Amino acid sequence: MQADINVVGFLAVTAVERAIVNAIKNAEALHGYKAYKDLRGILNTYLLI
Repeated sequence: MQADINVVGFLAVTAVERAIVNAIKNAEALHGYKAYKDLRGILNTYLLI
């Protein structure tokens, strides 16, 4: 069984993209740097997200 290299590449990119977004959304603040969780309320207020 062989898979099309383009399909495999697309699935890999999608998996990495989701992993990065999940990491950003679940990160905690560190050493005074705010995390997405801390900024979400501010962004919703000003950008109407």
